[in-house]
Amino acid sequence: MENGQHNRIQFNNLSILPNAEMGDPGYQAKYGMVTVESKIINIHGERVELDDDVPEVQDLVIATAAMPHADWRRTRVFCWMTALLHFDKLFQIPLILAHGVSGIAYRDMIEAFMAWYSGNPAEMYVALNRLTGPYKHYYWALIACNIVLVQSLWLKKIRSTPWILWCVAMVVNAGMWLERFVIVVTSLHRDFLPSSWGMYQGTIWDWSTFIGTIGFFCALVFLFIRFLPMISIFEMRTLVPEAESVGGPSTAMGRPEGEV
Repeated sequence: MENGQHNRIQFNNLSILPNAEMGDPGYQAKYGMVTVESKIINIHGERVELDDDVPEVQDLVIATAAMPHADWRRTRVFCWMTALLHFDKLFQIPLILAHGVSGIAYRDMIEAFMAWYSGNPAEMYVALNRLTGPYKHYYWALIACNIVLVQSLWLKKIRSTPWILWCVAMVVNAGMWLERFVIVVTSLHRDFLPSSWGMYQGTIWDWSTFIGTIGFFCALVFLFIRFLPMISIFEMRTLVPEAESVGGPSTAMGRPEGEV
């Protein structure tokens, strides 16, 4: 959707084939796979059921060790809601306009709609907690970095000044990091048990890992520049006519004069 796909994206359930590797009970036990038996639905047409038909069934994976059933259910609902609101054209135009004009992510808009439409107090609280909870400063800083500041690019002076563009880009990078922080921390710091509520405070190891990843990325960039130096396309274009003149007179098509 971010790259312009607005026609159709198909979401499929994970079904296990008996002769596949995932059909092995040992494999399923190793990865904590939970399955349910479901009838195979013909989505490509209508099939008339007869009295002597043998129903076809399939085993659908609804949970794994890495994705509990609650997360799978939420992901499945999110996929269904995305298909309904965007790809079934229910709210496609408002979503595209809101994303294009203000830069709000499709995921945030769909999740906010799910929280409001579901009427689930827990879902509504998660969305409200991001706006008014103890981490509200991070959320509004995210909005300021990724949405409000970007609107300054409408001004020609800002767009044509390299050092201002660099500052805007750095602030947007900080906003993208804040987005990941808000998604992870505000979703986990309060659950259904108030006794387990807490505030996240980064330790020295958390900050060391974060700063280390930035240093590792910079090191890779410097190695890339060192062994594969950047070449100016403008300078290469100016060298092409000189190279052609060394080989003899040529025309704009690169052929010697007089050649047909």
